[in-house]
Amino acid sequence: MRRMVPLTLVMIMVLVSALAGAASAAARAAEGWQRAAVTDATSSLEFGDIAMIDKTVGLAVGEIEESGPVSLIPTIFRTADGGVTWATVSDEQIYGMLRGVAFSDAQHAWAVGADYGAGDRQSPLLLASADRGQTWQRVAVTGQEGMLSVQFPTASTGYVTADGGVLYTTTDGGATWVRGAAGASDVSLYGLSFTDATHGWACGAQGNEDWYGGRCYATADGGATWKDVSPDPEAVYLDCCFLPGGEGWIAGRNGRIFHTTDGGATWTRQSAAIGNSVTLAGIRFVDAQNGWAVGSCWPSDFGGFGWAVILHTVDGGQTWTQQECGVVPSAQALSALDPTSAWATGNEGMVLRTSDGGGSGFTPTARPLTSALNAPKARKGSVATFRFKVTDPGVPRARIVELIYDAKHKLKKTVVAGLRPTGSVETHALRLTLPAGRYTWKVVCTDYAGRTQAKAGSSTLTMLPAR
Repeated sequence: MRRMVPLTLVMIMVLVSALAGAASAAARAAEGWQRAAVTDATSSLEFGDIAMIDKTVGLAVGEIEESGPVSLIPTIFRTADGGVTWATVSDEQIYGMLRGVAFSDAQHAWAVGADYGAGDRQSPLLLASADRGQTWQRVAVTGQEGMLSVQFPTASTGYVTADGGVLYTTTDGGATWVRGAAGASDVSLYGLSFTDATHGWACGAQGNEDWYGGRCYATADGGATWKDVSPDPEAVYLDCCFLPGGEGWIAGRNGRIFHTTDGGATWTRQSAAIGNSVTLAGIRFVDAQNGWAVGSCWPSDFGGFGWAVILHTVDGGQTWTQQECGVVPSAQALSALDPTSAWATGNEGMVLRTSDGGGSGFTPTARPLTSALNAPKARKGSVATFRFKVTDPGVPRARIVELIYDAKHKLKKTVVAGLRPTGSVETHALRLTLPAGRYTWKVVCTDYAGRTQAKAGSSTLTMLPAR
């Protein structure tokens, strides 16, 4: 005889199954990189650096652009819940910006930047906190250049890099600072990494807005003397990370990552399968195997619109995978505590966090191919529909641009179709006012990894006379 299950038991089983499914779905949704909630974040908020003292408390610094006499306001945001939410704790009412932040111990934090004063006059901006970043006071420092990066390898010994190859040093916990030099006067030292009170590295770019090269310097005597250990003087370096013993990585423009195991005496370039339009602004390793590099892709033909790029390695950089972070603004800085816990920040008030290492990621293979799938016809002033496809194994999306040429191959119109999925047929409707005639339209792309198409698809466009 078949035993009947009581109705109440069936309902309980269904409810448990539903709750388990919901929990599983929520867990899957929480995987990878998640965007944090930043109070009062606007598109004019740009973060320059981020530092987490533990898995609960952290700081992010930058500036907000506003109208009025004080148009650029240095700003500090703080989290007390592991980076889920962020709120303002300081907004200095001066004309300037903040570029670096670091903790010297569990209670003390430091933020550095530039005070532009009146006009273009520049001076160092150094702020200190004694309560884990809840309140801040300005520290007087003499100099004529903006500060860029800060690190305290011990509670008493700290270093700050600045424009013009300048280095500020303290050995008394920030009570006094000594101004010196770590590099050439044409180098802005964006990256700084000390493994103890005496061994450190600083890297940066040559030139102001138009970078034309870069330098990496090393010291073994607490910054008293520095040696040029640059792997490639024509490369532009924006950040570095070193471990005790001299193993380190530097990253910068054109998606370049260099690796050394001997403090910079010799270097090898690591391959990340990304395009030259990617600039890596931050790199952090938590041990000799696990690390991230973050930056942005800025295609030259897309009107200044960029998106964040996050790379991850579990083998010391021998292989790098790109991790999915959605369509978010460019990333500028990175903080990591262990192989699963990392935070990234950048433009438009963006903060990202991960508690599982960032997800599995993907590795681009062959460069993308584009296909133009139809030959649209339209009358002047009417709408034409373009159909296209991007083939790009392993890469989830690509930014599409349509180029329309006349019979003499003169470019008549450039249209950005946006960031679209790869592997599927996409359409784009466009109202055209071109004169009657026969045209060629071409579809080009830059994929999520910053690589342009290996071959661009094209077709014809026929414009009919207006009725």
